[in-house]
Amino acid sequence: MSDEQPPPTETKPAIRWPSPEVWLLGALGVFGLIGFIVAFGLVMARTTPDPKATAPQAAAAAAAAGTQQPVTVPQGIPQKGPQGDRGPPGPPGPRGATGDAGIRIVRLACSGGDCTLQCEPSEVLLTAHCGVGRTPAIYPTESSALCRSRSNARVEVVAACVKSSR
Repeated sequence: MSDEQPPPTETKPAIRWPSPEVWLLGALGVFGLIGFIVAFGLVMARTTPDPKATAPQAAAAAAAAGTQQPVTVPQGIPQKGPQGDRGPPGPPGPRGATGDAGIRIVRLACSGGDCTLQCEPSEVLLTAHCGVGRTPAIYPTESSALCRSRSNARVEVVAACVKSSR
């Protein structure tokens, strides 16, 4: 016997098929892609490329059938026509009476504790804040504002009262 050993042969690994999970994911991916293509095709089939291109055809078909042409502009929305020449300016109108602005700013400073500001009976409170820091006021009624103080420090309420039609 000889001490020579035969050269080692290279063994190729056995070909394995992918696991069932891989096949399932691949199949679901293919179905998803097909579904997307079908949905995209349906959307494109329902969409007209240019709405103005179909309007003359619809008008011609309606005229041929003797029916009324459909309204393509929502009613109630005025359409601009061609702009004409500007006319001469008119005479100035009479000057109106000087009226009240309708909003009154009220400031009330209290020496300590709670501070309540009340608008006139013909007014409604629009907004209010407390002091320089502008902390929010409390609104006990629709025409009053309240600022609270934890100490006996000076408290200021600033409010806007508006004329009411009631």
